[in-house]
Amino acid sequence: YRGLWDDHLWLNKLAEQKATEAKDSLHAGWRAFDAGMVYSWRGQASEALACAKRAEDYWEEANPREKSIAIKLRGLGHALEKNYPAAINAYNEALRMRVSIKPESQDVAIILSDIADVETESGDYLSAEKNYSHALQIWKKFKDKEGVAGEISGLANLALEQKHWDKAEKLARKSYKVSRKIGDLKFFAGNCILLAQAILNQGYPTKALRY
Repeated sequence: YRGLWDDHLWLNKLAEQKATEAKDSLHAGWRAFDAGMVYSWRGQASEALACAKRAEDYWEEANPREKSIAIKLRGLGHALEKNYPAAINAYNEALRMRVSIKPESQDVAIILSDIADVETESGDYLSAEKNYSHALQIWKKFKDKEGVAGEISGLANLALEQKHWDKAEKLARKSYKVSRKIGDLKFFAGNCILLAQAILNQGYPTKALRY
């Protein structure tokens, strides 16, 4: 949460090596996944995809949930490459696995949100809104405030993409209030950006500056 990505990456790479030496494929896969997430935050698609491949190899004999997590990372890597069809295919593969475990779960909501992110970037706004809304209902069912805030943030970004400035501001304010309490600096900063953009595009640069 403090954004110490270099430390996070170094620790996970070291732990992956130790787990591999111990022939502990389960934990080696998790450490490869976590390292891949750091690369994804940095926008390093090829490195994230390499971590996804290692996680998939470690988890070849694992249960469907672990497999879906590695495939999710593969989808994220393709999304960073802006290879949207490959990203959607990977996410849908992961979604099918998670739905087979439990039709409505936090794991399902995460993948629905990932799909919606790609759909927003690729301009499929109608499908993106449907998937964000579905994910939002799941998070509400589990009373997960961070999940709820994340989907509202996604809907705010979707409204921005469609130039619905007033709607974007209202949604961004909702997510901003929750994200401020959670403690994840990256998430909070993202909501500040959304709110600033929504206000700025309505012609209020001075108000936007504070965010």
